[in-house]
Amino acid sequence: MSKRWFYQEELFFAQEDDSLREINQDKIIDMLNKNGAVGVVGGFYEEGFPIYFISAFALNNIGMTFEQFMETTGGKYLEAVYAEDRASFIRGCARGESSNEYRIQNHAGEGIWVQEERTQSVSDDGRKIWISAVRLTDEARRSSQLNREAFQMLQDSYFRISAINLNENAITDMKIVDSEEMEVERLHGDYKKTLESCANNYVEEKDRESFTNIMSAENLKSVFLHGGEPIYFNYHRLVDGEWKWVRSKIVPVDHFSEANARVMWYVRNISEEKAKEAEMTDKLLRTNAELVQAKQELEEANRRINESNVALRKTLSVEEQYRHAIISEAVFVYNVNVSKNLIEQDFYEVRDGQMISVLPMVGLQAPCDADDFFFRWSKEMVFPEDRELFIQTLNTRHLLEAYERGETELIVEVETAGSDDAPQILRYTILLTKDAESGDILALNNAKDITETRRKERDARRALLDAYEAADRASSAKTDFLSKMSHDIRTPLNAIIGMTAIAGTRLEDPEGVAECLGKISSASRHLLSLVNEVLDMSRIEAGTMSFNEENFNLFDMVDNLVRMTASEAEGKRQNVEIMAHDLVHENVMGDIMRIQQALMGVLTNSIRYTPEEGDIGISIVEKPSTQSHTGCYEFIIQDNGIGMSEEFLERIFEPFERAEDVRINKINGTGLGLTISRNIIQMMGGDIKIESEQGIGTIVTVTIPLKYREEDQLDKLNLEGRTVLVVDDSRFICESTCVLLQKLGMKGEWVLSGEEAVARVIEKKQKGEELFAILLDWSMPGMNGLDTAKAIRRHAQSEVPIAVVSSFDWVDIEMEARVAGIDGYIMKPLYKNRLINTFKGFLPKEDTQQHHSSLEEIGKKDYSEKRLLVVEDNDLNREIATEILSMTGVKIETAENGKEAVDMMMAAEPGYYDLILMDIQMPVMNGYDATCAIRAIEREDARRIPIVAMTANAFLEDVQKAKASGMNEHMMKPLDIEQLQKMLARWLN
Repeated sequence: MSKRWFYQEELFFAQEDDSLREINQDKIIDMLNKNGAVGVVGGFYEEGFPIYFISAFALNNIGMTFEQFMETTGGKYLEAVYAEDRASFIRGCARGESSNEYRIQNHAGEGIWVQEERTQSVSDDGRKIWISAVRLTDEARRSSQLNREAFQMLQDSYFRISAINLNENAITDMKIVDSEEMEVERLHGDYKKTLESCANNYVEEKDRESFTNIMSAENLKSVFLHGGEPIYFNYHRLVDGEWKWVRSKIVPVDHFSEANARVMWYVRNISEEKAKEAEMTDKLLRTNAELVQAKQELEEANRRINESNVALRKTLSVEEQYRHAIISEAVFVYNVNVSKNLIEQDFYEVRDGQMISVLPMVGLQAPCDADDFFFRWSKEMVFPEDRELFIQTLNTRHLLEAYERGETELIVEVETAGSDDAPQILRYTILLTKDAESGDILALNNAKDITETRRKERDARRALLDAYEAADRASSAKTDFLSKMSHDIRTPLNAIIGMTAIAGTRLEDPEGVAECLGKISSASRHLLSLVNEVLDMSRIEAGTMSFNEENFNLFDMVDNLVRMTASEAEGKRQNVEIMAHDLVHENVMGDIMRIQQALMGVLTNSIRYTPEEGDIGISIVEKPSTQSHTGCYEFIIQDNGIGMSEEFLERIFEPFERAEDVRINKINGTGLGLTISRNIIQMMGGDIKIESEQGIGTIVTVTIPLKYREEDQLDKLNLEGRTVLVVDDSRFICESTCVLLQKLGMKGEWVLSGEEAVARVIEKKQKGEELFAILLDWSMPGMNGLDTAKAIRRHAQSEVPIAVVSSFDWVDIEMEARVAGIDGYIMKPLYKNRLINTFKGFLPKEDTQQHHSSLEEIGKKDYSEKRLLVVEDNDLNREIATEILSMTGVKIETAENGKEAVDMMMAAEPGYYDLILMDIQMPVMNGYDATCAIRAIEREDARRIPIVAMTANAFLEDVQKAKASGMNEHMMKPLDIEQLQKMLARWLN
């Protein structure tokens, strides 16, 4: 090591070579003069970039002495460069860049950003030398300054920045013109008044109408609720007494929606832009003549340039070609003297940030025979299928012949072994030229990795093909769907039309008319279910299906499913059984309507595709869940129906798909049921799996997570300590039923026969011990349930309530059961909720409340003192509603649209109407707007009168929208008589 001072800078030399110092002294001094107060460093363009000097200032910047620097780096500058930046540093050096930015490591191993300015030199023995000035940079300070400047520019360039809440008619100004502050304060943040004031006082008359229309709250909500982009428009505005060009920009914020309708309003001065536009227009007009005049000269120049392109390409220097190859991010670049069949110098491949010599990879050293290199490279690196193409293109004879034919550029693409022997597609571009001094033909070979480009092209072709096939399948499925839907819709429509015609001929036959009306009702419900399936699928595809959460009982839900499908199953004499396993929490919270809809899609398929007298089982299994206070419930629906093929199982959940099977061609269906079921289940965080075998049957497992609900029914019943006798010939059923009774706080006793039951009841009576109830199996060997009940009533003379437990339909056995003295019926299997509902009927009336409702009772209600306003635009719907409501004696007035209803309400005396039934979709004024208008009437009765929506839109968001407009309740069309009765009782009693 030696020291020397240059331009007041102390330098440390790594090598004792005076010739190097003298040769480069001027360059070092020049670098210090140009860059001032920076560190300088110099080295050789060799592996690792070894240094031959570094300045004290540079060492101070990284907190090291010269000895520490040499020990840390081993004398190689590349080791001082931060590891993550070495690859870019090497590329910069390879491209010959004079300026670069990267990080160097300080004494603590941390990266410090530096700006490098570089010059080059050559030693006497031909070694390439680099000399660099290195300056520290402060990115944080620069970024902070830019942010401050950007914010100031924003403030200076806008006349107004305001936030607007369209729902609340509120505007908050963040910046306005000083002269307008008093006017803004006077308006108190009222957006409509601000808009009116701005249009009348500051907007030029010709622009006022369009300004007001665009900026109205109604227009902004309409645009942004339909996904509109930010709005821009220009106009003349008065600013400080001077008319200026301005541009208003309105931007939706915070996920714009009906409930969150907020926008930002920016008004920017564009007067300078307009002035420049005018100036540019004037210049364009003035220069147009010059351009026309120069056109011929330009065309002549282009002709000459085109003529000289070929000659220019041939005389292009090797140095320029090399620079082009580097810029194109080649894997490697090398020169071949084609005339001499010679590669004079080794060349390098940049791999993982390292420069790797290429010739040694095939066992050669420079200089070497070019054709030998081409042959070895093709044999060891090029994949077999591309070798012949590579050799035919890359050999000196072919290259000479190509040049003589006037070809100066050849391209060939081959697949080679890349790093880790991974396949790599390289594009070889060979540029041919003639050396001006020697006359030799030279070839610059540029190899570029295009693997990713070709992969993307291949993936794009595959994706296009897949999309085409998917579209073709979807088109075929939808065509088939439309055909089947046409049939499925016409079937109930034909039934409705036909039965209506038949009923018209049987007006004198009440029973015949009733039969026709029943079939019309059934066909109507089927038609409505078809329409609902299509609407549900539309909601799912649009991502707008919503879910509600309510308390319900699992067994009640499954019972309801079985009841809804009972007529179809009984018509085919199918056996449907319900089973429960490890069910601890039967009261849960979730969207019962959606869950029923999903399970109904599965159960109806089982019934449809299971032959007559087939078996269908429904099992409920509770499993532990990782979520707190939540159970994982499995609903398993198993049948011994026709089953499905493996091929159809792969596409069973695709919309409109149905299996091709002659056995089911006559079965109605849209092909949407399971698609809708799966989407509903997945949206609730669940899953559905199907196992099936043709001719054997199908097992569908639906898994849904549901929150537990706290048990609250027992608190309202007085069941604690009461004794129940269980009679069944199965010991297992007796014991499991007693466990259920214990969970209800009751005492359970059991016997295994009817004879034992009679004896136990007599014994209890003699001892004066009271029985609360008897649970009696219907089918037992020896004395069955019916005989046992008769014996208990006759011999024991006991009045204890008896409930028969059976899987038979209660309708089939009710008559003889009642005669035998049986008080109730429980369907197997037993579970807590069924027991509770049965025991409610056995308690004294003061212990429980009974609620009764039937369809026939609506005519028994007397609302003759009440007056209703029915708002409905459809004549038939209005007539149906009026006819049903008139059965209660209520006075009815009607309106055909929302505007008419508002006028009638305003014209009526306060308290004239007691209830309003409001349709939603109507001409002139819809139900939402009409409700808002009625609520805005400055009368107490207008604010308090119940308004109930009547609409076919029954999704959660529709219910929420109705409530937001001021409605009290929401009823779905077609009207359900029982629900209508409850609604009238709620608001008119």
